[in-house]
Amino acid sequence: LVVFKTNSIYAIVGDDPDTWEVRLIDASVGCVAPASIVPAGGSLYWWGEQGPARWGGSGAPEWIGIPLITATLAPTVLSAVAADNLKISGAWDLVRQRVMWAVPEVSKTRNTLILPFNDLLQRFESDKWDPMDVASMAVVQDANGQPWVMLGGYSGQVFKWWNASNDGVPSGTASGTF
Repeated sequence: LVVFKTNSIYAIVGDDPDTWEVRLIDASVGCVAPASIVPAGGSLYWWGEQGPARWGGSGAPEWIGIPLITATLAPTVLSAVAADNLKISGAWDLVRQRVMWAVPEVSKTRNTLILPFNDLLQRFESDKWDPMDVASMAVVQDANGQPWVMLGGYSGQVFKWWNASNDGVPSGTASGTF
């Protein structure tokens, strides 16, 4: 069991209450957004004070945003306000092997950008996507058992990520109500 604090990470290991042991994983890396924690590809991903981080279950956690998307993580682009960080949401896109975080831009009260990290490539697929404001993210199986990332909008809408002509907007201009 991994226990995240704002500035540190612990693990509770053992087979039963008599053998449980609390171990410090890192005293300087923590999680600032509980909804950003995503288990994916054998690792844990989350949002910490310096942006996105990963821990593979041994050794020290690593910051994966620095140096890969340092310009996007700058306080002139993303909000550095602690209350805004609490809104960050994450999900694991199993089919495309990517972790996605919805994050707020500076001076925004909503998650306005998505940062996609490809677990296989160990690289960000983009420095930012801005398809819509994302209130929440979750993985839901469809009728065929296929897992899809679902995006919740701020007006109660739910969208299936990457399965419609209006998300990602491949070309042209989209208009109307979605």
